[in-house]
Order: sequence, then C-alpha cells, then structure tokens
Amino acid sequence: MKSPLIGVFSFFVLVVATPLVAADLRGQVLRGSGAPAANVPVSLKGPQNAETTTNGSGFYRFPSIPPGTYMLTIKGRNEPEQVRVPPQGTERNFRVQ
Repeated sequence: MKSPLIGVFSFFVLVVATPLVAADLRGQVLRGSGAPAANVPVSLKGPQNAETTTNGSGFYRFPSIPPGTYMLTIKGRNEPEQVRVPPQGTERNFRVQ
C-alpha cells in the first residue's frame, strides 16, 4: 500500500535557491588636466578577477561582479586602490598623470 504522503509530496517540489547578487563597479578616469583618460587599462582583483580598458570618454565598467572588497589597479596610478563594492554597486572616479 502506498502512503498518502508520498502521493502528496510527489505533486509539490520545493525549490530553495539563494538569489544571485551581482553588482556593478563603474567610474571615470581623468588626466591631471581634467581631460578624459581614454584606453587606460583597469584591472580588478578580489572575489572575481577582471580586466577592462577605459572608453574614449575615460569611463570603465565591471558589470555583474559579486559584492566584496577588491583591489583596483589603474595604469598611471602608483598604488592599487582598495574598493568595497556593495550589493547595489558603486562608482569610483580616479585621476592619473
């Protein structure tokens, strides 16, 4: 004899999932004169590693990265910058020589 509970449970599937949280880190790199710094390499190291290059207006973007603390390296800056990326994302702007 089949248990009635087995029949009931076979009709329902409970899926417990952790929502994926992804944030954006974006910003602009400017020269000391205030002009946009185009084609500047930008690298990210932390919970996720990534690289990009600024566009013609000096903007960079790392889309859909896990929130956390990263080291951001911009060519033309002496030291990497520690950046905390919260779940809602963040914007960080920099100047280079």
